[in-house]
Amino acid sequence: MNIRCLLLTALLLTLQFSQAQTQRNKYAIGLSLGKTEYNGDFGSAILNFNQKFFNRTTAVSLIRYINLDLDLGIQAQNGDYGYYVNTEDWFTGKKTDASIFAHYKFNNDIFLDQRSNFSPFISVGVGAAIYGINSAIDKSETMPGLYPAIIKQGVDVIFPVGAGFKFQLNTTIAIQYQYLYNFTFGKNADVRDTNRGKYNETTGKSFFSNNSLYPENNINDTWGEHLISAVFTFQKAKYNHRGLVVRRHYRRRW
Repeated sequence: MNIRCLLLTALLLTLQFSQAQTQRNKYAIGLSLGKTEYNGDFGSAILNFNQKFFNRTTAVSLIRYINLDLDLGIQAQNGDYGYYVNTEDWFTGKKTDASIFAHYKFNNDIFLDQRSNFSPFISVGVGAAIYGINSAIDKSETMPGLYPAIIKQGVDVIFPVGAGFKFQLNTTIAIQYQYLYNFTFGKNADVRDTNRGKYNETTGKSFFSNNSLYPENNINDTWGEHLISAVFTFQKAKYNHRGLVVRRHYRRRW
């Protein structure tokens, strides 16, 4: 009961001090749910909606208004990472990543009126991704029966690029959709899916059930992601000497 009361109080405070993000209301928090799409030696799940849905992710972001054209922010997320072909050829693991990003906004009085509730944008960023083993999998990597539900652990540098749009529902909250494609760089960026397929007791390694179907492509493993977010913008209302709320004034480019 106490936890429910605390969550309700936090939500009410969020709604009370939220306004649309502008030059007067510079900071926003985004809470996101999404789906990760692997692209690597197994194949590609990019925009493949028939791929088994187990790559769920959650994210949180902090965004700062810079000017009519630009927002800057940081984002962190955690979730599943993997690919499924059949009961023999598949892998799964955990992925946590963080990045700093810039949004170029199109409701900037050049393409769209800045007061438009609809705000499309493009995004670029840089960050890092950490890959690990699912907690349900043997972390010692000594139980062949658990393969191939494991991926190569490590850290990659990532460069996310993408596009999306934000729709301001009211002065309290906006809904945002974004698609990001993450390029990866690093010494082991092509081996995040290296432990895969059947287990060979002689060599102690796993392999594809049919290596001709999944040749090594020497291309870094990458991923895309769909993110749907609720975005709250924080700023206390400003009052004049009469105790009335000060209205926002918009400045046009021309």
